[in-house]
Amino acid sequence: MRELKDLEVFVAVFETESFTSAGQRLSMTKAAVSKRITSLENDLGTQLIKRNTRHISFTTEGCNFYSVAKRISSDYSDAVAEIRQESNEAEGVIRVGGPISFGRLSLAPAVIGFIGSNPKIHIQLVLSDKFSNVVSEGLDLVIRLGEMKDSALSGRSLNMERRLICASPSYLNLNGMPQNPSDLTQHRTLHYSGLQTGYKWPFVVEGKTEFYEVKESFSADNGEILADAAAAGDGIVMLPEFIVQPYLQSGKLIEIMKEWPPLGLNLHLLWPKHAPISRRLRLFIDHLIDYYN
Repeated sequence: MRELKDLEVFVAVFETESFTSAGQRLSMTKAAVSKRITSLENDLGTQLIKRNTRHISFTTEGCNFYSVAKRISSDYSDAVAEIRQESNEAEGVIRVGGPISFGRLSLAPAVIGFIGSNPKIHIQLVLSDKFSNVVSEGLDLVIRLGEMKDSALSGRSLNMERRLICASPSYLNLNGMPQNPSDLTQHRTLHYSGLQTGYKWPFVVEGKTEFYEVKESFSADNGEILADAAAAGDGIVMLPEFIVQPYLQSGKLIEIMKEWPPLGLNLHLLWPKHAPISRRLRLFIDHLIDYYN
């Protein structure tokens, strides 16, 4: 049992990046936390944490060990809670990854609705526009938009998020209205640099997907920046509806080329393929399925 406690302490230190904060989470003194970490490092025969007087950092071995320690600690906690049956309420931590704009504009309201009904479940949102590695980053669940290509993950596909072609009234007054995707080469376009199809925008034409090349005048890896640029009159943009909806409502952007809809983005919930799904994670997954479908 000592080894399990050491793992719990290490997970707390990794997630809080502080011996003091980890101790507060576990009702332990800073010295007791430090002693547990030293004991764990001695057992493993390697250094997990680099310490100095101002801050701590984690070695490569420490970062790799976190996902293993997290899984073992969580599995043990779930097993104990199930056997004891102390409460009908699920409890514990769920680490959820996703893109920044999607997380802020779409996922956050879904999470807020969930935690209100499940006060003993702690959701940690880890948002990044970079491709998240679920296992190495210790994530329980990740939400991805686009194609699912990671064979190490299990998942559930939800609805498709619409994408719209938009521009500001001022841009259209100065440059005219494109009538079809081929016209986009004559316009300034604002490009999402993480687009899986590169500089070719996908459109649905008579039920089939066709790609049309665009010439970017500006690119960014964040959709809200591109929406701001479009609203300022800097060009035409293709973005998910959840990003541009406030701009459309305020009149800062206008949806154009409605008869040429872009291909939507598939929304996926993904989790490690061989990891057991805890009761709290199952509740959260079911909540997201109901919310988005």
